[in-house]
Amino acid sequence: PTAEKEVKSDLAFEFIAKEERFEIAEDKIEAEYDRIAKEYSMELDAVKKAVSVDSVKTGLSIEAAKELVYSTAVSEEKSENAEEAAEE
Repeated sequence: PTAEKEVKSDLAFEFIAKEERFEIAEDKIEAEYDRIAKEYSMELDAVKKAVSVDSVKTGLSIEAAKELVYSTAVSEEKSENAEEAAEE
C-alpha cells in the first residue's frame, strides 16, 4: 500500500506541476546540478551529461508543486483553526 500511495502522490504532483507551468530559473537548474554532483561525488560536467536539463526542470517543478500543496494545506488548516477558535 505504501508504494501505491507514493506512486499516486507522485503522479498527482506531476499533474500539478504541468498545470501550474512553473518557470524554473537557470540559477536553480545550476544549483540542482551542483547538488547532484556533490551528492554523488561526481564532476559537474559528468552530471550534466548524464542528467538532461528537462529531467532537472521536471524534478524542480515537482518540488515546486509539493511546496505549493503543502503551503496551501498548512495555510488552510491554520485558517480553519482560527475560525474554530473565533467561534468558541
